[in-house]
Amino acid sequence: MVAQKILFLCSCLDLEYELGATPAWWQLLKALQEEGIDIIATTFRGRPIKSLWWRCYENPCYRLGETYNSLLKLTRKTSTLNGAFGLKKETLVPKLSRSIVKPRWSKHLRRILTAERDVDAVVFLGPPLNQLNGLASRIKSEFGVPVVYYDGDLPVSLPTYGGYTFNFYVGADLSEYDLFIANSEGAAPSLKEMGAGKVEVMHYGVDPEIFSPLKVKQDIDVFFSGIGAKFRERWINEMIAIPSSKMTAKFVISGLKFDGMDSRLSKLPFLAFSQWIRYCRRTKLALNIARDSHALTPGTSSSRPFELASLQCCVVSNPYSGLGNWFRLGKEMFVVNNSAEAVELYQSLIDDEDTRLKIGLAARERVLREHTFRHRARQMLSLLSRLY
Repeated sequence: MVAQKILFLCSCLDLEYELGATPAWWQLLKALQEEGIDIIATTFRGRPIKSLWWRCYENPCYRLGETYNSLLKLTRKTSTLNGAFGLKKETLVPKLSRSIVKPRWSKHLRRILTAERDVDAVVFLGPPLNQLNGLASRIKSEFGVPVVYYDGDLPVSLPTYGGYTFNFYVGADLSEYDLFIANSEGAAPSLKEMGAGKVEVMHYGVDPEIFSPLKVKQDIDVFFSGIGAKFRERWINEMIAIPSSKMTAKFVISGLKFDGMDSRLSKLPFLAFSQWIRYCRRTKLALNIARDSHALTPGTSSSRPFELASLQCCVVSNPYSGLGNWFRLGKEMFVVNNSAEAVELYQSLIDDEDTRLKIGLAARERVLREHTFRHRARQMLSLLSRLY
């Protein structure tokens, strides 16, 4: 059986929140719709976002979520508040979950499934597991449909890293899900150790129509954009801070708060999605600086290499275990091992337009053959078909 209608509980669909996985969820849902699937979406955080590719139901905990996240921001600034509210120790979250969050979501999802009647599967795209304990089991028991969880934040979401915001695996029952989908080959065994039954790996991809190349004047030599420096401080130093101090090339960075940057660097705030694409097209070299959590865990994908390749950028990356599985290193992307290699490679490529164009074209061709979200959508549908 092939699923025809899928209900997605997404961590977020609102791009205003600047959460890393949100653009990927958009592209995945769009790709599934283009494969002929009727997509229904609801979001754990933020307002429901309507689109051309899915129908959307409201967030039953919208106001509560906004209040909590405002409080969380305060605790990051004030240690006294942090202790008073117990957010860092994660005592408030389970209480809110048991008394308010889970009951509201249970009622909400049951209402959607009852109204829609013929949903073939329910997929959780990254909402916090331990706030929804028991919900998957209840859905399966009452409606007889498989429930799948897709974690696209591995390995950072694992208890050993503590998650981006809080540790949502603590106290969660992974066994109630029919399938776990992971973005990381190296982290998949940890899911099984924590109780998950079936675990499959599905890497990130890209929509080549959204991330399309455009011939514009390339007036930037080296460009990098990322959400913070956490877990990649060393490589920001090796690939940006040191080279920019030794070269006359024009470096532009966005979204980073990192000490030690040369004053000649052009520093931008975190860019809106459309602005970021324009800067990628304007740059001669686009940097992929993976966090250590991703780079050192075998076969852990993130969106950025696929996005830059689809834009036909000439990409230079830090060492990244798994990158060679998706792209031919030296033919479709470059890797540098230290600042000296970075300076030498940057200068060589800045002066060699033909090689840059050749590398960018080869990378995009690889994406079109193997790494679009249409490929990932078909893989997801194949995985779901095995659950019936």
